[in-house]
Amino acid sequence: MSDDLERRLLELEEGFWRSSTDAAYYEEHVADDAVLVFPYGVGVMDKPMVLYTVGANDRGWETFEMSEVSVLPLGEGAAILVYQVSAVEAGDGDAFEAIVSSGYAQRGERWLLAFHQQTLAERQ
Repeated sequence: MSDDLERRLLELEEGFWRSSTDAAYYEEHVADDAVLVFPYGVGVMDKPMVLYTVGANDRGWETFEMSEVSVLPLGEGAAILVYQVSAVEAGDGDAFEAIVSSGYAQRGERWLLAFHQQTLAERQ
């Protein structure tokens, strides 16, 4: 796995956290056949559901920090990014801690989010 690819996937992933109220970012960077899994009873979502939810979200993240980042190559044109995230929601300041896995697939020259799962982690 090249350092360039790791940087590119991290850049995309950080973009999702920064753009959590921007459906256009998700439209551009989520694969049409993506599956996303969220905690708090949200469950499994496809791309249209994610676009609707992000578009209706009026509060993003005030801060977020990714740690313990690793990239697992899955062969040509596929990789999983795994990390822990600590985030603070804008507005009410609620803290969020999770272990995250994001699967990326290369489609042409672009890398798209094909799978994403957040598992709640205990606050430390």
